[in-house]
Amino acid sequence: MRAQLSPLFPPLLPVCIIKLTIPSTLPIFAKPVNQTAECGQQPPQPPYGQPPQWGQSQQASQLKPSNQRTTSLTTGGITIVVFVLLGIFLIYQIGSHQNSSLDSTQSSTPSPVVANVGGTITIDNISCTLISANTNIAPGYVTVQMKLTNNSGKEYTIYGSDFVVKNSSGLIINSDAPGEAKLAPGGSAEFHLDFQVDGTHNAELFWQPTDLELYNDLTHYWNLGL
Repeated sequence: MRAQLSPLFPPLLPVCIIKLTIPSTLPIFAKPVNQTAECGQQPPQPPYGQPPQWGQSQQASQLKPSNQRTTSLTTGGITIVVFVLLGIFLIYQIGSHQNSSLDSTQSSTPSPVVANVGGTITIDNISCTLISANTNIAPGYVTVQMKLTNNSGKEYTIYGSDFVVKNSSGLIINSDAPGEAKLAPGGSAEFHLDFQVDGTHNAELFWQPTDLELYNDLTHYWNLGL
């Protein structure tokens, strides 16, 4: 065959012969990549019965999204449960706070102290007695006779504005005798106050001692019996 080749291809002949006669056992050509590319041979097939490697990789890659989806669902479920429990806890705390505030408000409201003519009301060791109440001294006026006793250990100041009358219409009326007086510890004093009142039926006399910081208090009063 060498004698029949055309002299036009002398450089190609040795190359082709060399490539066809190179032993495949040489270490440098252990992987016949060039032989397959140039000579048109098929790539080596895996042994019979052994699945190709790309199939396992594809199966693993298909399983990964499923595991990630399961993990995401589990995390989302835990987050929802935590938020629900937190909401229940906050609602319970708000309800408890409102109930405690309501209880404290109800307990801080003092019970009314009511007396009749001749009766005595005592606040912080200061006793006040309504001796009398009548409308005969001055027309259109209610005159009350009072007695105060200081049983505390400090001086007590009596103010004319400490006493007000509420008439049958619910109108609050101040005394016509403004001013103040001092009462020493253990001392007592009697005095009278005049109130110009229209509608004396079921009128009431309220004691609001300024020196005891009971401003506008309507829980200590006498029924005037008029």
